[in-house]
Amino acid sequence: TIFLIMRLFYALTFDEMTIDRLIQLQDEQQGFLYKGKPTMRQNLHLTLCFLGEQMPEHLDLLHAVLRQLPNKPIKLMFNKIDKFIKQDGLIIWAGIEYNQHVLDLHSMIVNQIKASSIVFTDSRFAAHVTLFRRARGTVLPQMQPFSARVKDISLMQSSSEHGVLTYTRLSTIFL
Repeated sequence: TIFLIMRLFYALTFDEMTIDRLIQLQDEQQGFLYKGKPTMRQNLHLTLCFLGEQMPEHLDLLHAVLRQLPNKPIKLMFNKIDKFIKQDGLIIWAGIEYNQHVLDLHSMIVNQIKASSIVFTDSRFAAHVTLFRRARGTVLPQMQPFSARVKDISLMQSSSEHGVLTYTRLSTIFL
């Protein structure tokens, strides 16, 4: 028997205007970095809950968790650039101002999955959009805050296809 393990996460994705603004932020940051791999346009998202490696037999339950989330509109305000320090460089990210709705969605997902038999690591939630990985650079300039509209909430699969990080929507609820 072959077990096909899937790397999964729940994500908020954005309308085209928001994606354009995030790409503009990447361009603004690029001059301050001497190294770094920018997140591709089609991969820009905000992770609500990272599930890690999961077995395909969990998919029905994970789709059901998504369908139980409220599908009311979500507006965000991006207001900061920051970084996580990793061994292979910095992760440069755009953060949002405090948003109770996003925190509630994260909690709903975590609580429903914890109530099931699915094992995952519930790490500290920091709502952000990754702009660069493996970055090196100087001081990060701050940004002009901007509002964003969330297009949908999706259960996503992360895979590498021919060395390219690819995110595939497995199910989606539109907001």
